[in-house]
Amino acid sequence: MMFLTRLPCARWARMHTEQMAPSLRYFPLVGLLIGVISAAAYKAALECRFSAPVGVLAAMGAAIVLTGAFHEDAFADWCDGFGAYTPEKRLEIMRDSRLGTFGVVGLFFLLAFKAALLASMPRSWVPWTLIVAPCVARWAVLATFYRSPYRAVPNSTVALFAGKVSGKELWIGTLLAATTGLIYGCVPIAGLLLGVGSASRLLAAYFVRQLGGLSGDCLGVIVALSELLTMIALSHVRPFILHFL
Repeated sequence: MMFLTRLPCARWARMHTEQMAPSLRYFPLVGLLIGVISAAAYKAALECRFSAPVGVLAAMGAAIVLTGAFHEDAFADWCDGFGAYTPEKRLEIMRDSRLGTFGVVGLFFLLAFKAALLASMPRSWVPWTLIVAPCVARWAVLATFYRSPYRAVPNSTVALFAGKVSGKELWIGTLLAATTGLIYGCVPIAGLLLGVGSASRLLAAYFVRQLGGLSGDCLGVIVALSELLTMIALSHVRPFILHFL
């Protein structure tokens, strides 16, 4: 909770580095909480007689406030570093707190794509999509590190997770994510987890080739793109699958 959100925790709560890898199993649960609050913001906007697009913006705004734009910042940093030619230069740009043109444009398209997907859905689908997408996206981090050979770049938070995720963590996290998505049916949610998990590992392999390892920004990008991929799947792929079942 302290790592993924800006929600206040009990004063006695402390984040210990040795507990970070086992805590990955609960990442989908934190995503579920973010999704529930976002869906509540969407429903509240509709109850106040605002249009569906305004409700979508309210939901996205709620998620950004809850997370402190944690993953959006990482995505923008990655977009800025994309234009560099060496791993060292890419990492240097990504660690720079200033936002460049690539970062601004990339972040705009990420948020616009999400907003357009949600606004184009039937209203009854939006709350469930808002709930399931953050949950599956946080699960993608767990899938990325299970038995993965990926190493962390120097001085990165990824060192807390790399090579430390067991089958127990994976199964607990998968159970949480799958249970959340059962509203869409067993076949669609199984395919969704398989697709998002595979995409997250491919993305991690790409980062390793580009940067020489994984950084905290890489995890943020994995979450951001996994959430977008989940929204695409729930809005377009699921109806196609159900048509043939």
